[in-house]
Amino acid sequence: MQQLLVAQGFSHVSDKAGIKHIYEDIHTMGGGLAFFDYDNDGYEDLYITGGKAEDKLYKNNGDGTFTDVLADAGLSKVASIFTRGVVAGDINNDGYKDLFVTTDTDFSNLLLLNNADGTFSDISASAGITEKAWSTSASLGDYNRDGLLDIYVCNYVDYGGKLPFDSNIEKTIPNFLYENLGNNKFVNKASLAKVTDQGAGLAVAFTDVDADSDMDILIANDFGYLYSPNSLFINESDYTFTDEAKKANMDYGINGMGVAIGDYDKDGDFDYYITDMRDNLLHNKVDNALWYREMAGKAGVQISELTSWGAAFLDYNNDTNLDLLVVNGNLIPAPIPEATLLFEGNGENQFVDISEDQHISKGHGRGLALSDYDNDGDVDFAISVIPENPGAIDFSKGVILQRNDHNDKQNWLKVKLNGIYSNKDGIGSKVKVYVNNELLIREVDGGSSYMSHNSTITHFGLKNVQKIDSLEVYWMGGAKQVMRNVAANQTLIIKEEKPRHTSANYSICEGDSLLIAGKYRKQKGMYFDSLRNGQGDLYGVVDVQLSVIKPKSDTINVNVPLGEQFKGFTVEKDTVLVIKDASEGPCEDLSIYRINSYIITHLAEDPIMANEEIVICPNPVTGNYAKIRYPVGFRSKITVLLYNSNGSLVKSVYCEEQKNDSSHLSIFIGDMDHGIYFGKIQFNQKFKYFKLLVP
Repeated sequence: MQQLLVAQGFSHVSDKAGIKHIYEDIHTMGGGLAFFDYDNDGYEDLYITGGKAEDKLYKNNGDGTFTDVLADAGLSKVASIFTRGVVAGDINNDGYKDLFVTTDTDFSNLLLLNNADGTFSDISASAGITEKAWSTSASLGDYNRDGLLDIYVCNYVDYGGKLPFDSNIEKTIPNFLYENLGNNKFVNKASLAKVTDQGAGLAVAFTDVDADSDMDILIANDFGYLYSPNSLFINESDYTFTDEAKKANMDYGINGMGVAIGDYDKDGDFDYYITDMRDNLLHNKVDNALWYREMAGKAGVQISELTSWGAAFLDYNNDTNLDLLVVNGNLIPAPIPEATLLFEGNGENQFVDISEDQHISKGHGRGLALSDYDNDGDVDFAISVIPENPGAIDFSKGVILQRNDHNDKQNWLKVKLNGIYSNKDGIGSKVKVYVNNELLIREVDGGSSYMSHNSTITHFGLKNVQKIDSLEVYWMGGAKQVMRNVAANQTLIIKEEKPRHTSANYSICEGDSLLIAGKYRKQKGMYFDSLRNGQGDLYGVVDVQLSVIKPKSDTINVNVPLGEQFKGFTVEKDTVLVIKDASEGPCEDLSIYRINSYIITHLAEDPIMANEEIVICPNPVTGNYAKIRYPVGFRSKITVLLYNSNGSLVKSVYCEEQKNDSSHLSIFIGDMDHGIYFGKIQFNQKFKYFKLLVP
């Protein structure tokens, strides 16, 4: 294993920056924080939830310091609400980022609209955010690809209030999926989309797990061994999801806390790190299959002795290798805090703990958020904390802001997306950078780590490269943009170009299916399919409107004796026979025969006429008349009686004597129902039975 060289690391600058905050919560779960630029001045600000304490909105002054502007921003009302997690994104695509704050049991979650003048308005009620639950983490993503950010919310448990906590949980709470309808209106579609989940959710991420250019949902559940293990909801492109966690080998029943997303092995797909109270998980994707191997132990990031919460992949030293930051903290406040760990990626798919060398501060940590808040090209971070002594809060041991002062300066690139046809922040879009024959890939984060949200500006370390070969953006709207010979050491703002966006209409017959986006679809609706070149690169999207046509059908009730044949089918019991008939339309017509079977019981035929034959032409009958040819022995006056399957007489016909050697008789059957009838033809005391089928 190669020897890693370290230099001056991170500085704990909370006090110098003017940030003093501690999360207050009797359950010691802690809260979250989010880096975002609320006033569009080019410096990312910091929102921190407070639990029972007041939230904080810290404005970045651009000189390394922050100022609390919660009251000035019109958010004083939040001080009276028990808050937990936070994410930031532009829900109405007006160019200003809004806030979504999760809350405790007695409060509905908060949707805080950015008024574009430095203030926010609480539009939760008017927007339809009204359900109350013990909510935890949230994530933003455009699950139906309509250009608007939707919101997924993890909910926790109903708790009886007695200790111990885990023995007095009454039930878990279904999660919320708020679909963005536009005009600042939302509706909870979790049930219809099949993503309510039955776990005690603590972390969630909208992320493209199966690389098909739509948003899937990964959930880390607490008490996974008691309720529901971690969930992986795959987007089926018809506004519903399927939980494929078991298929993907990700259905671990753990105390799931946080999710980190990154391609640590540089193979072009995303890997997922999930934190736990013990033995964290590193899900490494295998080839192109929806299957992950668990690699935490082999990679050196299992952390069996600590309680882990927030986590994130980052390239702290700009050497192109992803590193991993994991926040740890005692479940119960204690004088000695657990250490936050920084693992450096060594370029060989393994990690080395360099926390002490890089001066990573200890604390009773919970949430984690990344940002280059001082715009110097390397990644800084902030950690939310709980007090070590709830009875005597020490603000000097509050939120940890760590500035990256790594002095082995290497080149970098930051990419900020400006969506036009996709959501404004480009959340869910992917950015690929090709440098030194390596592929570096990032997904614009919609909120993933424990109750927190990283910056939506993607960051790439470039080592000593001055100019990258090419940069590709795969927008949520379906377009692919390529830029070449991009200079290093800049924040590149990329505006979305209009994608190649086509539409198609297809019709199938009921019961048939059509292959769309890799799956056979049977239900009507709007689906999304991708356009790819010979290398598999996405360059457009197709909106597929699928119609399902119900075939014309005629239901016919028939009575058939057991053992007899009907339409080539031997009747052994009551059944339904469906026969497709030719049609001029797109679907074949259907004749649906409901066959009622029965046993024939009638008198024996006259022995003299037993060998005589009665012929019905044709049989089954076509048209309104049945032509009956009867034996010579019946040449005189005859009577024809027709009975239904119940033995009831339905028609009688009397015929005068015939002079020819072979006699015929036509009977009108146009007024008779479909079915099998039994006829009796008789002359004086002679008679014979025959069977007549009216289809």
